[in-house]
Amino acid sequence: GKFSSTWQTFLPDDLAPRHALALPTANSLVGSIIADENVFAVRSGTFPPFTQGPYSPVLRNQSHLGRLLIDGQPTDTAYYQWTPYSFRRRDVLQNVVTEVRLSFTEPIIYARASVASASTVSLELLPEFRKFTNPNCTHWD
Repeated sequence: GKFSSTWQTFLPDDLAPRHALALPTANSLVGSIIADENVFAVRSGTFPPFTQGPYSPVLRNQSHLGRLLIDGQPTDTAYYQWTPYSFRRRDVLQNVVTEVRLSFTEPIIYARASVASASTVSLELLPEFRKFTNPNCTHWD
């Protein structure tokens, strides 16, 4: 069997207890990504010396790597499951299932979505990666 969690319920920030489970993080040998509330969005990506998300100068709410909309409305995560290198998310109606995973050895993000039914499905891609230019962030010396 593969190493993965069971499906877990996600509570948005305004409903979560102070120490609620966070959205999943996936890691590989060369980087990591953090899920966002939308079933397709990635909040943060780090592949040194490149970064994206709230730890770069891009504002958090404008830093999604992707966002899925059903009939023009964002589709938020209700349930998630993760492995060390990937995560799956479902919406509250279980109409949408997405999977985002990392390559083990390359700075590549793979993503796919399955939508049971919808009039219109759209995907927004908003890549905002940047390179750290501060030598203290990229060198050990």
